[in-house]
Amino acid sequence: MLGGAATGSLLRRALPDHHLDEHAKDIVRLGAGLVATISALVLGLLISSASSSYEAQRNEVRQMAANLILLDEPTNDLDLSTLRVLEEALVDYDGAVIVVTHDRAFLDRVCTGLLAFHGDGRVVRYASRQQWLAALSSPNTPAAPQSAAEVQRPATEPRRRLSYREQQALAALPAQIDTMEQRRAALERELADPATWKAGRGQGLSRELADLAARIEAAYTEWTKLESRQ
Repeated sequence: MLGGAATGSLLRRALPDHHLDEHAKDIVRLGAGLVATISALVLGLLISSASSSYEAQRNEVRQMAANLILLDEPTNDLDLSTLRVLEEALVDYDGAVIVVTHDRAFLDRVCTGLLAFHGDGRVVRYASRQQWLAALSSPNTPAAPQSAAEVQRPATEPRRRLSYREQQALAALPAQIDTMEQRRAALERELADPATWKAGRGQGLSRELADLAARIEAAYTEWTKLESRQ
């Protein structure tokens, strides 16, 4: 429309006065309308072509996309607010997510299943980390079946069996770790509260959190060492 109006204005200025009678004006209006119509058609074709190209590219991306995400230690170096955003995004995600992480609190809040590697090639799926801890502390947890190759394997140096004190320590470790994990989650919540820092408690709690993280890591290391000797 703007092109047609501009064309009509130019023609009016260019034509002599004796050509500006009603008949000439009708012709000018017709020409301007024709230009406007052609311009609109060309613009429509350009928009339609661009839209079709965009739709084709979007469909191609969708076909290449997968509904599976693999994450390796995704919580490393994240502050608490960013961690919460990540958790909400994973909870709302429609596909499947496989996560490898040492962050037990993150697992409790996000994961709907846990794959536990018990050694000897045995992998067991649990509904939650609490179920896994309960299975570890249960004396009725079945041992991994031996394969024919393992049965025929020549005997090597026998492993040193757990002493009574070590068995007691191994049985108590899951509950101890769970208690420390709960305390760590509570400390993280307190440190995320600005009132904690205003009250001057932030540095003390940060030191406690760092010490607790080291103790949790040591407890898991000890549990792995004792579990391997059962």
